[in-house]
Amino acid sequence: AHRPKILHPDFVLVRNEVRTCKMDYHNLLLGLIYANVPSINSLRSIHLCCDRPIVQAALNRARDRHGAAAFPVVMQEFYPNGDGFFYGMPFPAVLKFGSNHAGVGKVKVRHHHDMDDLKGLLGLTKDGHCLAEPFIEGDYDLRIQRIGPHVRVFERRSVTGMWKTNTSTAEVTEVPVTEEFAKWVDIAGTLFGSGADDVMDLCTVDAVVDMEGRKHIIEVNGTSSGLMPDCADADNGHIADLVVARLEAIEAARRGPGQT
Repeated sequence: AHRPKILHPDFVLVRNEVRTCKMDYHNLLLGLIYANVPSINSLRSIHLCCDRPIVQAALNRARDRHGAAAFPVVMQEFYPNGDGFFYGMPFPAVLKFGSNHAGVGKVKVRHHHDMDDLKGLLGLTKDGHCLAEPFIEGDYDLRIQRIGPHVRVFERRSVTGMWKTNTSTAEVTEVPVTEEFAKWVDIAGTLFGSGADDVMDLCTVDAVVDMEGRKHIIEVNGTSSGLMPDCADADNGHIADLVVARLEAIEAARRGPGQT
């Protein structure tokens, strides 16, 4: 007979999405939160990142706090459902259904006639809500990656002409970490606070650089952020170092001062 496995984890490293269009591990996440299991990223931040509008709200607060020049988050509109749906920004636009990732549920909309058709699909989606923003004709994309104290910046240029460079073939180049990019990823890591239960040790900032060289922050991803293949071995090592350091800190706190 099948017997359920009972686990008592001392620590968890979460590297996959909690929810996708095919899977939903939200109840497992709630169980870890209920049991107060320490983790990377913090379970609270992982829970908040499950819903794209919550992340966008935090990004909007950060833009208002630091200023659009220092933290240039793209302007968006949120629609909880199809009732009263009216897009009031320029076309073409990008419609983002629900809280999916990796390009899933993102549609480029040419004009208001297409938008009228697409808004009727909201009721058929799992989440029932969407975000909309002006489409930015990009020269190239940027991804700023944070793993604890280690920061990398990558340029992505499509070689297929597809506007979603993260889902099509793209030429990826690592570029220097500027003060501006370092600030962006520091802000992203503390979107939900700077305490141990809030901070995101693993996160990425995705941005588009338009034809005039202006930068636009599109989104922030948390613990499930993918690694670039050429740097994956080194970066997985950085993640392992983070886990070991956190486990040692937990053990030291358990033993108390003066004990080894």
